[in-house]
Parts: sequence; structure tokens; C-alpha cells
Amino acid sequence: MSTVYFAICYMGFYLAYTVIEIPHMAWASDIAQTADEKSKIFGYRGMTTYLGMLIFFVIPLLPFFETQDITPETLEISMMAAGLCMLPLLIVCIKNAPSASPALSRHKTKSTNKKLISFNPQPWRDTLKSIGANKILMIHLSAFVVNGIGVGDVARPDFFLC
Repeated sequence: MSTVYFAICYMGFYLAYTVIEIPHMAWASDIAQTADEKSKIFGYRGMTTYLGMLIFFVIPLLPFFETQDITPETLEISMMAAGLCMLPLLIVCIKNAPSASPALSRHKTKSTNKKLISFNPQPWRDTLKSIGANKILMIHLSAFVVNGIGVGDVARPDFFLC
């Protein structure tokens, strides 16, 4: 591995991580109205992060594995555990997330006292066009794909045989 290759990969990794982490960290501030709600959201986020890390590092210690090393077999079990945990947690998030950002949901019309937010479904083609036109989202998705390819490449069992 050359210095240039390492530098490009290193900068690419942290650029992708930054592009993903900033919106993820800002999300709680956007959906919570009070400092207490924000603290709870960030507390739950931190708690689940450390709980996930604990589960990941405990899995190789389970008695039915031959070694206590992180192997492709333990990684496979870890991914299954993450998948099983993700579905119920996504349901909890969907049920508890507000339908609109607090800044928008606070504005009501004076005459009817109804929210100004309305949902107008649009055709799939228009949705895909608007996604393609959103430069920030495309940068985020590109970084996410590059990150996924990089993580997937390192997680390949034959990578460690090189």
C-alpha cells in the first residue's frame, strides 16, 4: 500500500463519515422542540450505539464458537443480530417520530386553526427527479455507497487471505 493510496482512502473514509454523521446528529435537533427532548433523543442514540458495540464484541465470546476471535462466522451472526434488532427499533422510531418538523408544525392558520402542512402524493417519476436534483442528498448517497463498498470489501473473508 502506498502513502498516496492510504491518504486517499483515509480522507475518503472520513469525508464519507462526516457527510453521513452530520445529518444524523442534526436530526435530533430538528425533531425535538425542547432541550429535554433533545437530551433524551441523544441519550437513546448514545445508549443504542454502545449497546450495539457491546453485542458485537460479546458475540465471539458465545460458547458455540470455536474461537473467541472475530471471524466471518461471528460477523455473519452479528449482522443477523443487527437485522433482528433493526426492525423493531425502526417501528419504534416511526411510531414516535413527529409527522413534520416542529418549526413547521407550530405554524397554524388563524381562521381555521389547521396546520399549513399538507401531503400531496406525486408520481414516482417526479419523486425520482426531485431526488436526482437534490445535490446534497446525492452527495450523501454517493458517500454512503462508497462507504458501504469499502466496508463490504474489508468484511470479505478472502480480503484477509491476501
